[in-house]
Amino acid sequence: MNNLSKTGAQLIAAERKRQIEKEGYTSEHDRHHVEGELTYGAICYANPNRNYIKKRDQSTLAKVPTVTLDNGPEGPGEYHMMPASFWPWRPEDWKPCPGNRMRELQKAGAMIAAEIDRLRRQHAETLCNIAANIPAEELEPFNPKRMIDGAVAVTGGRRIAWNNEDSKYFAPPIKLDILTDIEKMEIKTIAYNDDGQAVHDDKPENEIIGIIPDKYLLLG
Repeated sequence: MNNLSKTGAQLIAAERKRQIEKEGYTSEHDRHHVEGELTYGAICYANPNRNYIKKRDQSTLAKVPTVTLDNGPEGPGEYHMMPASFWPWRPEDWKPCPGNRMRELQKAGAMIAAEIDRLRRQHAETLCNIAANIPAEELEPFNPKRMIDGAVAVTGGRRIAWNNEDSKYFAPPIKLDILTDIEKMEIKTIAYNDDGQAVHDDKPENEIIGIIPDKYLLLG
């Protein structure tokens, strides 16, 4: 399937998959980019403007793509196509695609997706830590209507549960998403009655034992 047959979302998803499988840019790798590196990198690829440095015989920029300019900053000649000054990694990690803006935007979109996933995982880790340590007596009673409004519940297995987007109004059973594996960000959807008991699922670890008070979420 060529790029004209794919939507922008499909192209970005394919590039993100390539980054993980071919480049090794997994969630474990990305979790260390806590200074906005993924966002800055994405901006550099999304930005159509380039900085140009004239090519030298002995240059540390040997792997950076070049282009011939008739009116370059230092006159006619061959120039390295450099990113913005806030490019967060080594020059040789910069891999623009001259003449292929679609490909550059595909890379930018995949890096933004990676940053969103990093932030999702970071937020989930915070919530899981709260769920694991909050005293049971401080949990609020389960109320399906509170879940509709965006509350976060705690299960008997000290997992977190939140409203599934399919449940936009109160009509038990309500569907909640449970984070079953934080490392893989695996989520299981379970239906609950208005008492917080799982429908067709009698595992104690999946029963809702209460809702995290808002004051903890604000601290998190």
